[in-house]
Amino acid sequence: ILAVCFPGSACKKNDAGSPVPVTPTDTVAAGWVKIDNSQYYGVSYGGDIFFYNALTGFVSDNNSNLLKSTDGGNNWSRFAGLQCANMAMTGNGNAYFVGINKDSVYKLVNSALPFITVQPPGADSLGDIFFSDNDNGLLSSAAGLYKTNDAGSSWVQIPNVSSRPYSSIFMYNSQTAWLCYRNKIWHCNGDINNWEMDSIPGTDIYLGL
Repeated sequence: ILAVCFPGSACKKNDAGSPVPVTPTDTVAAGWVKIDNSQYYGVSYGGDIFFYNALTGFVSDNNSNLLKSTDGGNNWSRFAGLQCANMAMTGNGNAYFVGINKDSVYKLVNSALPFITVQPPGADSLGDIFFSDNDNGLLSSAAGLYKTNDAGSSWVQIPNVSSRPYSSIFMYNSQTAWLCYRNKIWHCNGDINNWEMDSIPGTDIYLGL
């Protein structure tokens, strides 16, 4: 078959029309429901939120309110009068809270009162806290970085880590983790005592994990 094109005419393959634009699905926003804030008993601002399974979790603020949910966050009840800056939970239901005064860690066994208060030796201005499993965790402080391997009963400072209250911690396992401070990221890979700083050129904003 011979196709001939003449000036002023158009030669092209079969035209199925312009492609229909594809609208991306917002999978991040999907499923969010605003909860009536009248049940929050005067919750103010700031604080943290953490769930250790699909049902049980805590939320805190800077106004002496620690709330607990046992139905996936649909309803909350006031649990204790604790000003909490950051928190973490482990798979066995234990919960850890950094007090807003940032000098102590408050632990709950199986998410139940009473609090067990732990003051890491030499720690000052505590920051974030994170656990990779039921026993191993990290705690940031202006005095340095602390680790535990006994479910937070005791904390030991990790040597050769810069002293600053890291704003965010994430642990992949007991020996691999990341830290954020302002626009910098530190990481350790396979050795919790050996940290390196990652370079992120052109980053001026504060980072988080």
